[in-house]
Amino acid sequence: HVDTFLFDLKATGEAEHRRLTGVDPRTILASLRHLVDSGADVILRCPLVPGVNDTDSHLRQIAGYSHLVRQVDLMPYHTLGECKYGELGLTPPMQGRQAATEQDEARWLQRLAEFEAERVGLG
Repeated sequence: HVDTFLFDLKATGEAEHRRLTGVDPRTILASLRHLVDSGADVILRCPLVPGVNDTDSHLRQIAGYSHLVRQVDLMPYHTLGECKYGELGLTPPMQGRQAATEQDEARWLQRLAEFEAERVGLG
């Protein structure tokens, strides 16, 4: 009874995915492939953090997946929720990291266009 899947893709390389998320990406990518192969309507959401996972390699992989899904939403990193961590006595996982700028976003969109990505926007 699901008509659209929002699928987050934080990293694409195996080592990079493990470093950033702590888990192997093979199961995640197999799930994406299963959804696509079954004809599901998928919106690929790609959180991008400047200097962390906005590499050309990752952007190239996103471009490759863009041909298989309804759309790709880039999710630029922001610091809006950091104060909530402090209120809970926690340290933000990206503490000290700068939010994405308009220049970062423009660069990402440009690189994705160069990699022939389709249906990409900023979420």
